Amino acid sequence: LERSGVPEVDAVAEALGAAADQLQRSEAEREQLLRAEQRARGTAQAAEQRLARLLGASAVLSQSLEEESTLAAIAQVIVPEVGDLCRIDLLDEHGVLQRKLTHHFDPARTAAIANMVAMRTAPSDAPGSFPWAIATGQTVLRNIDDPDLPGALDPQLREFVRALGITAACVVPLVARGRTIGAMAVLQAESGRRISADDGALIHEVALRAALALDNVRLLAQARAAQKAAEDANQAK
Repeated sequence: LERSGVPEVDAVAEALGAAADQLQRSEAEREQLLRAEQRARGTAQAAEQRLARLLGASAVLSQSLEEESTLAAIAQVIVPEVGDLCRIDLLDEHGVLQRKLTHHFDPARTAAIANMVAMRTAPSDAPGSFPWAIATGQTVLRNIDDPDLPGALDPQLREFVRALGITAACVVPLVARGRTIGAMAVLQAESGRRISADDGALIHEVALRAALALDNVRLLAQARAAQKAAEDANQAK
């Protein structure tokens, strides 16, 4: 402000200016506190939702002891709440990957995608492929709008992404009792959703529970086979 030349008036003007500056600072601090509180509340709500989903996943996966129904339960947990599409391949007794689950929220799309997957084989050294995830034990989380994604993708994976209209993907190895038994992919397509770091953490937790459930199914099948072999041997004797 221009000074008036009257000391008392200038003093009042300076006091008003200082008060206005302090008010602006106070309002800015209040806005920062409100935003921090909103972020904290959002984080807490997301954590509660994540815990509820994990508890729900555990409950669903504990209800089955057969491979087919366990895979269906995993698909129910993932699609459509977490992703548009879920894929699972499992290693057989010879260490060969076998396709076990391709599930899209649209049943018509499920069959078409399953056929497309069956016609393609991803190279084992391509980051993001199932063989690579199993060999390295690493998880890959990528969004199509990541700046470095186009150049980082293997040509076969790039074509797969283009053909399905994938907008985001998370590929995680399935590990149970220290052994890798397969790999799972959660993909976003029609919804256009991204996969955040929190989403990736949720998928990782679900994968741990899915791997344990699938391993339990295998152990039960092996126990049943051993029991039947013993009974057959007894009968033969």
